[in-house]
Amino acid sequence: KSRGEEIDLLFLDMIMPKLSGRAVYDAAKASNPAVKCVFSSGYSPAGLHKNFILDDGLHLLQKPYARETLLSCIRKVLDGASLS
Repeated sequence: KSRGEEIDLLFLDMIMPKLSGRAVYDAAKASNPAVKCVFSSGYSPAGLHKNFILDDGLHLLQKPYARETLLSCIRKVLDGASLS
């Protein structure tokens, strides 16, 4: 049995060695449509490949970030609030 429905939030880098963060998110979303995600990247949003475009409801946290910024971002996403 898959335990994917127990995951509330994914925290993924956009660029990873084997699968992109977006590919991991899409697979998790297929298993659990309610899963939320925060992507992180050192690249600017304009520098990301077109396949990494963020849809409405997906969030990008730019590196570098402070611990407090990360915690605040995760809390807001879990609560369903806007990051802006």
